[in-house]
Amino acid sequence: MPSLATKTQATGPTWATANSSSAQERIEQYNQKPQKIKLAKDPIFTALAWRSYHIPSFGWCEDWFQYFANNHPLLGICCHHPRHPIRTPMRLLNLFASIVFGLLLTNMIWLFFVLSDDYDSDHAVVTISLGGTVDTGTNTTRFDAIPDKDSEVAITEGMIMLWTLGGGLHALFDNTVWYLSACVCCLPCHSQESLERFQKYGTIFMVFAVLCIGAVASFIVVLRASVEDDEEEQVEQFESGGITDDQVDLFGFQDKSSFDFLLSYGIELALALFIYYPVVGTVLFSGVLGCGKVPILGGRPYEVMVEKKRIERKRRRAERRGQVEGTEHSSSSIPVNKV
Repeated sequence: MPSLATKTQATGPTWATANSSSAQERIEQYNQKPQKIKLAKDPIFTALAWRSYHIPSFGWCEDWFQYFANNHPLLGICCHHPRHPIRTPMRLLNLFASIVFGLLLTNMIWLFFVLSDDYDSDHAVVTISLGGTVDTGTNTTRFDAIPDKDSEVAITEGMIMLWTLGGGLHALFDNTVWYLSACVCCLPCHSQESLERFQKYGTIFMVFAVLCIGAVASFIVVLRASVEDDEEEQVEQFESGGITDDQVDLFGFQDKSSFDFLLSYGIELALALFIYYPVVGTVLFSGVLGCGKVPILGGRPYEVMVEKKRIERKRRRAERRGQVEGTEHSSSSIPVNKV
């Protein structure tokens, strides 16, 4: 049987010139069909694309490991499955987007406190003393030991909002970015498979979103550092009685104290990646929120139940098909009496 390329050449040079592009597209589609059929029949590919809690034939521990190894923003870069639709470059882009969004979120919360008159981001809710003291006095007076402020850790209202509301928004952003970058519905064997050629636009959108978020975050970071430096300058003028230096310093915000908020941001990022994500992911994975009977909240027990029902339906169809074939075979084997 001649190949499609041979048939194209046999129709003549005029037809081949006029329809070379369409013929080439048909050849590419023909070559892609086996791969698409293979993906459509691959349950692992489908489960990985949908961030499933359960992969067929996997046990509880194996499912738990594969879920975090494939979906964790940081660990997934080097631990994801070889057949996973999201590759390492896209995962690096997602991680960078998560870091930049966390920085933007940190400074947006600071901006909220600056514009609000009812809340103070520096108000200490909890103060933890590390036991440090400072001795005061002279040789002729009594020495008093007072707490050293440098040995105290204060948990402020700004930190609490950042580590709770900020962490939740950060996790929501990470999940949204995942589905945008994966374009799950456009993958082979899914509902919008015909739109697979538009999947690349998900990557373009991700790059554009990261650039926009990075630009806004950089602006707010510089704005915050400048504002805090101006506040320190006003305090210094008040303490010096109005005597100031006329020298202009355009880079005054480079003082390390102007970027102390990076410590809070680093803690928020570490909590989001290594505390919130594993804990919340394990709770969802266990299915306790949905009693194993609700999609997503049902976790692995729900997906195992769905898989068992699917296998049972497949077995029943096979049995019915076998019964029908057996009936047809038995009816065809009955001899017909000739009159």
